[in-house]
Amino acid sequence: MTNMSIGESETFSLKVFESDEFQNIYSTYFMSSLKDQLSFYYSHEDYSHFLRFFDYFDKPDFTFDEYIKSYNNFIEYILDNATDIPVFVDEPKRLLQLLYESNIIAAKKRDINNKYYLNFSYREKDSSNVNPQVPIGENISYRFHYGLYKKNNMGRY
Repeated sequence: MTNMSIGESETFSLKVFESDEFQNIYSTYFMSSLKDQLSFYYSHEDYSHFLRFFDYFDKPDFTFDEYIKSYNNFIEYILDNATDIPVFVDEPKRLLQLLYESNIIAAKKRDINNKYYLNFSYREKDSSNVNPQVPIGENISYRFHYGLYKKNNMGRY
């Protein structure tokens, strides 16, 4: 907003939110925080391979079956390119859980009226549920966090 000379405004401008500049900056910020979070547990090489996972998706919404197809293609890439196979890819549900725990994906749950609700892990966490499990089921699909859209060529949010 400062760059657009409206930094003193008392409300957040939709024009700024929808601008390419803001979306690029936010995507960079999101990816940077993701790198910080994952680098605590995984090597730089593992993180680089992890980023390739997003190349196997061309849209931000996907079903579990679409995830499995992308996962299998990603595994082929890992087997061809990694010196050591990262622990997070040894089982499809483990990687899906990592995506959910890291708030990279939300679970889209449909209700009986066909409306959907996004459940992110951070919303589910509390003192009695410190490790929410990623929902998997017939009425559930997934959506990538919009912070990934620009950096991973999934379009705009």
